[in-house]
This record gives sequence, structure tokens and C-alpha cells, in this order.
Amino acid sequence: MGFQYYQVSANTRSIKGSQLFGIQLTDNTSTKVHTIASEGEQKCLALASIFAELNSDARKSCVVFDDPVNSLDHKWRAKVAFRLVDESIKRQTIVFTHDIVFLKLRLEASEMTAGAKVDIKSLDRGRKATGIVRTNPPWDALTTSKRIKYLNVLFRGLKKAEEEGTESEYNNLAGSFYGYLREAWERLVEEKLLNKVVERFGRAIQTQRLKRIVDISDKDIEQIDAAMGKCSAIFKGHDTAPGVYENMPPLAEILKDIENIKKFEQELSNMRKRS
Repeated sequence: MGFQYYQVSANTRSIKGSQLFGIQLTDNTSTKVHTIASEGEQKCLALASIFAELNSDARKSCVVFDDPVNSLDHKWRAKVAFRLVDESIKRQTIVFTHDIVFLKLRLEASEMTAGAKVDIKSLDRGRKATGIVRTNPPWDALTTSKRIKYLNVLFRGLKKAEEEGTESEYNNLAGSFYGYLREAWERLVEEKLLNKVVERFGRAIQTQRLKRIVDISDKDIEQIDAAMGKCSAIFKGHDTAPGVYENMPPLAEILKDIENIKKFEQELSNMRKRS
């Protein structure tokens, strides 16, 4: 992984049939590594030791990492992300993390590594159960198309509230819905309109993607500005002035707003070849 601040070597021994593994300074065996290495450096050395052991093991069994980048800065996180993707070419590699930035680094590394495949799952918890597996990543990591699918799920909840609930329940759900719709438009701008040239939580600036954004028009800007303006005036999170959307839009209008972003996303993906 490129760790070169000082040289270490493996120190192994057996006790009662158990193999113990440690590392020591190559040039000064009397000084303990943990007395000079920071917490992040110790994590790098531990990960390097694990990868070295994997290389020496002829078996191709699955390997699991639980939050491997705690205590590491962005430079080392990127190196670990690429190393994990490289290992995933050889064996199934499962990584648990709560860090969205590290997830984006892994996705970036997988896009740049031939043969790499990533399958993202997320874990949720209910009031009485934990470890609920979701087939999609968390909202912050969803693509525009998957966010639109989630908006359709929220719309079904709105429809049920309109049919069976109270006016205040409907208004609260609609206010929450427009917050999600606003974030879906924001994701569309960075992912589709600007063709992922710059992404939040992403490290790289994809200059090669600039050639796809020469077709942005005043009409595009007006459409996005109108949609974002409406969401900002409605969604729960701002203390709006009295008289501004005291009653939320009806279901037909909300469905039209979903179709609006869906149609624009499809146009950018299919006609303008945003990838």
C-alpha cells in the first residue's frame, strides 16, 4: 500500500499449537512498534500484514473487513479502497462500513479496475429488530434512477394517507416527500446534467466527461430552477411564511412532479448519452 516511513518485519511464534503473528522494527528490535507508530500507522501496518498473509495462502476463501479505514486520512483510505478492489478480483471480499466517502472511493476504484464487480447492500434497523438487509445502498449513495424509484414508494404512502389518514398526516408526508424530491434533483444535476464531472463524496474530477455537457441549455436551467424552487418552498425543514403552501399539492400534482424528473432523467440518459 506504499507505507514507507520505517521498515518492519514479521515476528511469528507458536504457543500450545496456536500460531501468533506480530511485527517488529527491522532496524531496532528493542523498540516496540506501537511506541512510535500513530493509531493510523498501526492500522496501515495491520492491514498490510493481513494482505501479506492472504498472498501467502493458496486458498481463495472469502475475506471480511469490518470498517477497515477507521483512523485513516483520505490518502490512506484511497489506497485501502484500491487494494480491497484488487483483492476482490482474486476472492470474494466483503467490507462493512458506515463511511459514505469510503464507499464512493471503492466505487471509484472498481470503475478503474478491469474485472471488478461491486454489489452494495445496506443494513437497517426497526423498532424491534436489527440487521435488516436492504438491496439498495443508503439514500445518500443512491443514483438518480433509484432515488426516483424510492419517490414512487413514498407516493404510495401519500396515496394511502390521502385515502385513510388525516389532512395533517398527508401534509407532513408530502412535506417530507418534497425534501426527498429536492435531493433527487440535486443528484440528477451532478450525475446526469453535469455527467459526474464532480460528485459529492467523490475524490476525483473526471475531466474526460466534460465533452458530454456542451448541450446544457437555458431551458434545462429553467426547468431545474423551477423544480428546485418549488421543492424548497414546500419541503419540511424551513419555517416558511404563513400562506405559502399551507395545503400541500394534491396527489395528481405530486405524481406529475415525479414524472417531470423521471422524464428529464431518461432524456439525459438515453438521448444525451449521460452515463
